[in-house]
Amino acid sequence: MIFSHTENKFMNKIDEIKQPIIADLLAYEKELALALQTENPILNQLSSYVLSTRGKQMRPILSLLVAQVCGGITESTIQGAIAIELLHIASLIHDDVLDSALERRNKPSVNAVFENKIAVLGGDYLLSKALSKASNSRNLDIIFEISKVGSNLADGEILQLANSKKQFITEDIYFDIISKKTASLFSSCARIGALSANATNHEIDCLGIYGTSIGICFQLRDDIFDYFSDDVGKPTGNDLREGKLTLPVLFALSKATNSEKEYLFSLLRKADLTEKEVQELQQFSIQKGGVEYATKKMYEYRDKAIRQLQHFATSATKNALMEYATYVIERNK
Repeated sequence: MIFSHTENKFMNKIDEIKQPIIADLLAYEKELALALQTENPILNQLSSYVLSTRGKQMRPILSLLVAQVCGGITESTIQGAIAIELLHIASLIHDDVLDSALERRNKPSVNAVFENKIAVLGGDYLLSKALSKASNSRNLDIIFEISKVGSNLADGEILQLANSKKQFITEDIYFDIISKKTASLFSSCARIGALSANATNHEIDCLGIYGTSIGICFQLRDDIFDYFSDDVGKPTGNDLREGKLTLPVLFALSKATNSEKEYLFSLLRKADLTEKEVQELQQFSIQKGGVEYATKKMYEYRDKAIRQLQHFATSATKNALMEYATYVIERNK
């Protein structure tokens, strides 16, 4: 396989970030595979497919790095990292069923391969495994984090559905949705890592803020992907085609005239947009400063995340967490 210079740069960066925890990450991967073994052949097929189509493992990497910077990775760290990753995967499977999505990361979604009924039950199976691994951590605070993030994911999804039919949502509602749907996962990953290493309450709080800020950056970066065809690995215009009001278009609408708003809402309400109409919406958001505003907010949250690390002594792991924050906003997919 041939990679571009840009792809190589980002692959090398994530490899550098993983270096302080590389042995523990291998142990995590082995334990994760063992956790999903079952005598049911269909569930084995589904689990194998899920494991083969995962991304860069940003969330477990975060849990392990945080535990390391707080004193050391323990068995509770591994169990907690597996629990939250399985919860995350289960939520993605259920989301794809709800959205009738047939692709994820440019590969067929679980529901496209196994059909909806098996996908839903498979997601339930992974969720039950997540709860089992959380209990294996032998840490009530970690179990609480898993239950809390599960509630937040459902809360955020319902909040998004409730607002999807509205003509306009506020920036506060937008941030409430992404805080529950995306940022809560990163926050809990960080908090689980800290809890597993017996960090102080102050350290746990700081790292929770770090994780929340990283999660918001992650979602804002995804929002910005929707506007530029030279970003690798994600088709552009998908959010606009689905009528999703992400931060770039929300800001642009706040600067639009009444006649512009009326026309743009008529486009966003359409079931099927033409390529020309999608490009029209993209250009509107860019020209009105929406993408620039979202980018500015993303860097503000990156800086907020990095500030939380000032409470920790200089180390290779702390440096990796700083690089992690920058990687999230500079990644190309």
